[in-house]
Amino acid sequence: MDMKFEKHTNFSYKTITGPIHNVDLSRSLFKGALLSEVEIVATNCSDADFDGTQIANSKIKDTMISSADIRTIYCVDTLFENVDFRYATISNSSFVNCTFRNCNFGKSTLTDNVFESCEIDSLSLDNGVAILNTFSATTISNTLFEKVFYFSLFSNCSFVKCTMECYLLGYNYGFTSKNYDELSYLFMERPTDEPIDLLIEEMIRLYKERNMLINIGIINLTRGMKLYDQAMLLCFSYLLKCLEENTIVQTEQIDFLYRVFESLEEESKLVPFTTLQVYQLLAPALEKKHCNTAYLKASSSLQVIRNDAFFKHESFLDKNIGSLKWLGRSDEIEIEVDYRNKPSGLLVDFLGQFPNANASLVSTREGSFHELIRSTADLIPSLQFFLGLLGVGIQIAVFRNQAKVNEKANAEITSIQDFSQTAISHTASTKIALADGGDVVDSAVTIITVNNIYQSSDFLGFNPENVEKVVVHLK
Repeated sequence: MDMKFEKHTNFSYKTITGPIHNVDLSRSLFKGALLSEVEIVATNCSDADFDGTQIANSKIKDTMISSADIRTIYCVDTLFENVDFRYATISNSSFVNCTFRNCNFGKSTLTDNVFESCEIDSLSLDNGVAILNTFSATTISNTLFEKVFYFSLFSNCSFVKCTMECYLLGYNYGFTSKNYDELSYLFMERPTDEPIDLLIEEMIRLYKERNMLINIGIINLTRGMKLYDQAMLLCFSYLLKCLEENTIVQTEQIDFLYRVFESLEEESKLVPFTTLQVYQLLAPALEKKHCNTAYLKASSSLQVIRNDAFFKHESFLDKNIGSLKWLGRSDEIEIEVDYRNKPSGLLVDFLGQFPNANASLVSTREGSFHELIRSTADLIPSLQFFLGLLGVGIQIAVFRNQAKVNEKANAEITSIQDFSQTAISHTASTKIALADGGDVVDSAVTIITVNNIYQSSDFLGFNPENVEKVVVHLK
């Protein structure tokens, strides 16, 4: 049966292909429909309902989609040209490898969408709203970012002839140094040619005056003013400070912080100790009985973040509990460490702070920097947790002439252990899960804390960029 194309048509769960030209499809229903290799030209789709619609390999030109309800759609390899999206609601949708050319998004609402490998020409909203969107490997051109363009994540994006209101710099994350140079700026709606560093300083001053502490934390993250780890933890600290003062924080802003947190973890930009710190920060805060409105409103979002940190801790324990087999072993070992630059302290001194540790310095060598330590195998878990929490992996090697003696132990060793995206919690559950090894974990956390390693600008040199190699030679 031929498909009718007219107002109020129900296209739900149907497959639509071929050309659609000069048709009035206003108020039509496209729920669950598949538009494949469709060419829609000069057509009225205003007030239509696109819910769960899939669009692939299509072209939509000179078409009205104004005031449409566009929710949870998946669109790939599609061109939108001269399309009127004014007053449309676009939410929870994904656009992959799509091109938006000379489209009008005026007064539209964009929430929780993903734009991946897209080209977007003119995303100016003209008093519209954009919240919690993600832009990845996307080029945006001829756009004015102003007013309510909040909580977006940008990754590997570029900007052409775009202007941004400086006030938004603390509301969005992911701008690179190149992006800062690509953008032009408004300061409180007035064009400015001031250098970006001065503009950021002025924005931080303004945020402080208005007690917008979380926005300061986001600028610190984006601009690299602090280590990612410290800046991320500062954001959560600012968040709790606002809640304690009964300052209501938007749920979207908390979700935004969580997405930034997840993004940094996925990119291996946070060390496991940071996830531990986030957990330790949020867990006691949630255990308290709060009467103020701000805490009560935020508690469910905070619980999601706390639980995520906890499960990462559990994953860490599952992966590394096997290292505790070395406890009580007296096999002689040598620990060889190569650094890019000399650290602010020696590893042997920190290892010596573990209970009953027996570690001695054999030699150091200048150049980049080299440290050789002699100890026994029961120090391996301490070494592993200490460096692992700081994102540094270790390699364990068994000398061939002792391979048979150590065959069983060697079979259980993962030769390269990467801790860059794992987390561990300094709680009672750690001791329960690790039994006798719980003290090792607690000691590692304590040593990192009391020596101010985490608070230093580069973890005193014990970070994945500076520590080039850690090899344990088991004799």
